[in-house]
Amino acid sequence: YRNADRYQEAHEAFSDAYTRLVALGRDDTERSGTLLNNWGLVLGVLGRPLEAERMFRRAVEISSNPTGAQVEPILLNNLARTLFDLRRYPEGIRLASRAHAEALARGDTIVADQALLVWARLLLASGDIARGTALLDEVESHFKTLFPPTHQAFVAVAMDRIRVPEGRGDYREALALAGRGVTLVESNPQFRQSLALMLRRRAEMALKLGRYAEARVDAERSV
Repeated sequence: YRNADRYQEAHEAFSDAYTRLVALGRDDTERSGTLLNNWGLVLGVLGRPLEAERMFRRAVEISSNPTGAQVEPILLNNLARTLFDLRRYPEGIRLASRAHAEALARGDTIVADQALLVWARLLLASGDIARGTALLDEVESHFKTLFPPTHQAFVAVAMDRIRVPEGRGDYREALALAGRGVTLVESNPQFRQSLALMLRRRAEMALKLGRYAEARVDAERSV
């Protein structure tokens, strides 16, 4: 269900599966931690970050030894992404930077780049425009060596690029970038799951410029 983008059904199935694990006394096992991580991803897509955070933290607790060395970097990054949604930027920055360092130490460059992107996003949102832009440039350069220009990774970069002029107060440039982002996601059916977010970002920039009719149209489409 999750891989098919049928998130409500995925949520219900994960809930049922976890209830069964608890009934079997297996809620402290690795299987349970994996389930909670995947369930947290679904809850994030459904716009329920508070619940997602609880799932990820429980998964971290299950996989931690006294030093926390057994926690997978991808799990730390998933939690950092949720903290971004909750606007808890300092804590998210610490987790994303840790996920990046631990992924590099393990030679997992894919997860390292994912963490670098989340780290950049958190820095930009927290107002550290210079450092956030530098990290965003770095991860985009990595993506260009790995993926074709039509890859989903560049949609995420495009969405975060909006934060650069936004952080400087240049809402006209931010709106222009958001417009190009909407065009990008509309050009490829594989990007459809990103359209609502990109429309919301364009609506937010239009709102800041007092262009209320445009903002309303995009907000309604996003909903």
